[in-house]
Amino acid sequence: MKHRNKYMPAVIVCIILMFLLILPAAVITKGKQEVSDLTALESGIILGLIAAEIAVVVIMFVFAFKAGKETDRIRAERGSERAPKEDRQDRVLKTRGWVIILVSFLLAGGFAVLGALFGGTEAGKSARTPMLIILCAAFAATVAELVFSSISAKRFMKSMTDLKVAERQELLLKERSSARENANKTMAELKTIRKKTYVLAAVMFLTAVFIVFTAGAYLDKLFIPFLFWSAAIMSFCAGRLPFKTPTVFMNEAPGFTKKEDYPILYSIAEKAASDLGCRDEIRIRFFPDGGIGVAGFGDKTALHLGLFTLCQLSEDELASVLHHEFSHIMSTKKNPEIRYAMDREGGAPDTSLSAFGDLMFRWLDIRYALKYSFYRFANSIIFEEEADRAMTLTCDKSTAASALIKTGYYESFLYEDVVIDKESLYLPENPDEHLVSKEWGRFKKALSERSGSWNSLIPKQILSRSDSHPTLDMRLKTLGVSEYGTVEKATAPEYAAELEKAMAFVDALNCELMKEDYKEARKAQYLDPLKKTEEWRAQGEPVTAEGYRDITDALESLGRFKEAESVCDRAIATLPEAASHFALFKKGVYSLRRYDDAGIELIYRAIDANKNYVEDGLEEIGAYCCLTGNEAELERYRSAAAELGQKQEDEYDEIDSLKKGDKLTREELPDGALERDLAFIAAAGGDILEKVYLVRKTVSDDFFTSAYVVRFEKGADNEARGEVMQKIFNYLDTVSDWQYSLFDFDYIPNVSLDKIEGCLVYESQNDR
Repeated sequence: MKHRNKYMPAVIVCIILMFLLILPAAVITKGKQEVSDLTALESGIILGLIAAEIAVVVIMFVFAFKAGKETDRIRAERGSERAPKEDRQDRVLKTRGWVIILVSFLLAGGFAVLGALFGGTEAGKSARTPMLIILCAAFAATVAELVFSSISAKRFMKSMTDLKVAERQELLLKERSSARENANKTMAELKTIRKKTYVLAAVMFLTAVFIVFTAGAYLDKLFIPFLFWSAAIMSFCAGRLPFKTPTVFMNEAPGFTKKEDYPILYSIAEKAASDLGCRDEIRIRFFPDGGIGVAGFGDKTALHLGLFTLCQLSEDELASVLHHEFSHIMSTKKNPEIRYAMDREGGAPDTSLSAFGDLMFRWLDIRYALKYSFYRFANSIIFEEEADRAMTLTCDKSTAASALIKTGYYESFLYEDVVIDKESLYLPENPDEHLVSKEWGRFKKALSERSGSWNSLIPKQILSRSDSHPTLDMRLKTLGVSEYGTVEKATAPEYAAELEKAMAFVDALNCELMKEDYKEARKAQYLDPLKKTEEWRAQGEPVTAEGYRDITDALESLGRFKEAESVCDRAIATLPEAASHFALFKKGVYSLRRYDDAGIELIYRAIDANKNYVEDGLEEIGAYCCLTGNEAELERYRSAAAELGQKQEDEYDEIDSLKKGDKLTREELPDGALERDLAFIAAAGGDILEKVYLVRKTVSDDFFTSAYVVRFEKGADNEARGEVMQKIFNYLDTVSDWQYSLFDFDYIPNVSLDKIEGCLVYESQNDR
């Protein structure tokens, strides 16, 4: 689905209007030194222009505010790549932004006063005409830069999106293959773009100073729009300063610990940091997962310790892993371009006007971001290899290798655990006080049973084209190790006690965090699925085309994967082929997660028949082939991924949206299909259904979708609406091989359906 900020064009139009409104004022006041020189008509026109200018400025800032909100919404829909930040950090960034805006307005006001003083001097009076000419040029320059940057960025992004999927893949692979040779050149290019950004910010800031100074000197009341404009430009430029990511959130974020509570863990971490030359203050944070990583924030480093890996490691193994992580921190500190990218990402001032302010620098920002992302991707394997070499700084290579192998176990566990029967996390009426400990117990049991099998996969693994880390086999070879086993060493009682304390700490923290919305989550994740499955059993466990998907999802929510798979088996065996696509896909996933190659064909069958499974299906197949070293199938997958990925981008994604500009016409379904569909939709919608529309959206010469648009009664409960939409989706997805789409009327406000003759196919008679 394509995302566009619908308010940004209005902002740009306002900018252009601001400039155009200046021109008649400049013509009228040309050669006239005082307001008294103007005729009554001219004074009226000038006052009208001032009022219009102020109105345009106000409207511009309203739309800029809306544009900022729209940008936040679009990021949420896309799924922002930024890591979630703590509330305290958000507040600091917003405060930082508003302080910059306030200071900018104060500066603009101060320069306006200086301009007024200068305008009253003899030198100022004699320079009136050239200064006004330069004022117009300076104002035009700021507007031109905003427009140029926005248009250039749009064209640049279009040039990238116009590339075929295979061409983009080839470009990334080319970047990776030449990473070592091009690293210095790429760094130089990034440095040039960064410096250009700083120069542009300085020039635009000085231009804004001149504008408000001159306006204050010569334009009397007309200087107000220029005051707003100049203050805005100043704030945009000041926002480009190299702000560091705030660290105050560490004092409030759950999970961060104190040194006095975990002296041994802090000692190991500080020693590892010192060995690599890192002098940062370290704060340890525990998580109920298997990840270990660090994040630098100025002179502080947050150390993320996932308990399911930490509790496997001996003191020496932990030190070895932390040498790897602090090696990354030091590489970042030594690389100004990585620091710049991270500071812009995590420290940039954040207000509702940020999206508008970034317009001025968008061209340079996009070029930098793209080149930097290419650089990080191309060099990620190299970075990891360099960090792996630091692991043997204070231990032997067998200890480092053992640590590496253990860090991969939890990922292997999660891969298989997706299809293993287990108790629902929301079975208890209240949050389980020992949930993390119980999960650790399940993982330990899997370790004792499955670690040998996981080790046997190490030499088989194939590096994915999108991987940011080398395969485990590659990493072990970097260390000079050829044995795929772990080293078990006795740990000091004090160290073991801290691990137990950490587990208890995370148990309590997790329980506390779950309390906030546990009742609602338990209803959605346990009680509702339980009710659905019990009603299904009371009906004799029927497997129907429109109902079995909900039952499968409910059983999975309850942790009953064997039963869910049984439902899919029955659907494949008894339902028409059009209704079995979901079952084929799920059965394929279950099979692959058990290392059964038969799942590949099942998923391909689902993909061929139903385009809803292209993305997830290809991801499952690709991950499985790389994990198990299935080179033959991997080549087939890569060929299919390029072809289907292009189709997904060109056609399949288009069926998920209805927007202004789409080719929409009246739809004629095969005989009997409309009556059949409407009977189901009306029954599913019940009392809250108001209208149903049906249109054909033509995507290409040989691809279209029949789009149903459902309109609900005003005030209909959101949860009830969601349930109805889910029922209708399941029905349309299984009723036939016809390509359907489904939309809620309230979420397609820019499409005038009533103008398409014959598209209203159902209207409720409730209370009519």
